[in-house]
Amino acid sequence: MLLVRRPVWLLLTLAWMGVIFAFSAVPFSGEGTEKVFGSLNFYVRKLAHVSEYAILCLLCWRTWRPARQALALGAFTSFLYAVTDEWHQSLVAGREARVSDVAIDSIGIALTVMVVVVLGRTQSSGLR
Repeated sequence: MLLVRRPVWLLLTLAWMGVIFAFSAVPFSGEGTEKVFGSLNFYVRKLAHVSEYAILCLLCWRTWRPARQALALGAFTSFLYAVTDEWHQSLVAGREARVSDVAIDSIGIALTVMVVVVLGRTQSSGLR
């Protein structure tokens, strides 16, 4: 069963990375979302960062399972992707790379790690 599931998770992970890449490739995207969200634009965009990378970390973790350090590998993979995504944005017109965005992406990664750890402890202790 592992041989069937791992490629599915890998494909989902790569597809999600493609979604993130596509969003990052949109020139001047901040101006477009500001028209929609107005004064909430900053918060909506930062929440999007957290959500994108929380999902990516979850997918990476599932891809690396059942490796002993799957969660750490998933978090590290997600962090590296966040760094390279910011570099990618520096090459797009009207976009810039920001260390603060990597930090915000890391919040999403950390949230996934915490949820997985807490749920793992809950399930191993028999609580559901």
